[in-house]
Amino acid sequence: MNSKVFKRGAFIAVLGILSTSLISAELLREDFNSGDLSVIKNSLSVRSDLIDDGAGGKCLNLEKTELYLPMAQYFNYKQGTIEFRIKFTGDPAQSVQKSNPIFRARGENGSEKEAYWNSYYCIFGWEIGLFFLICDKNKARTTLNYAKAAQWKQDEWHQIAFTWKVENPGKSKFCFYVDGQIAAQEEKENFEFDDAAWQDAISVKEPKTKIEHSKNSLTIGNLWGTPTCKMALDDLKFYDNVRVYGN
Repeated sequence: MNSKVFKRGAFIAVLGILSTSLISAELLREDFNSGDLSVIKNSLSVRSDLIDDGAGGKCLNLEKTELYLPMAQYFNYKQGTIEFRIKFTGDPAQSVQKSNPIFRARGENGSEKEAYWNSYYCIFGWEIGLFFLICDKNKARTTLNYAKAAQWKQDEWHQIAFTWKVENPGKSKFCFYVDGQIAAQEEKENFEFDDAAWQDAISVKEPKTKIEHSKNSLTIGNLWGTPTCKMALDDLKFYDNVRVYGN
């Protein structure tokens, strides 16, 4: 057996992570420790704030970060996985009263649609904890929520993963993991995206306005631009395959 493959497999097993593919379909890996974001060269626009992660490295201050990345390079709307670590950097008791967008991807197609149409969101707040919100072209919403996130302590890191596989006809499946354990999952019959809208959004290479950025990009951080809860994000990864977590 190739020793490199064995070592990599052993490392993944220790983390309690098993890939569904022998080949890692990794689209993005960013640990923020270099002081410069490696995705800047491919980003559509950047507003970022790097702070100490408490272990000698750097992490992303979500409140003061707004990254717009091209979906064609970093996001597969049909199936995939996002991983990251997250923590409160301020008083959690004050933070839970606010909200903080963590990431969003949306197939907008230039249409004036309802905000959560044809999209993926990860949000903390609105007094319901950390949740993933997925909406299809019919505005049918699927919400996977982890209410216990509101009880996390300041400067306590937690590992998050979210996987999705959209099939129509058939069952679409969404899974949300916290610290290596399943927190929520849901299967949906006839969950249907507007594929043409997604393809149009993916095809946009150089949006000319902030509105075009917002509609046609994978967004990380405070896309609302308003004061949010105090949180940091680290070790961000996107994959274009569904990964499996846990023992």
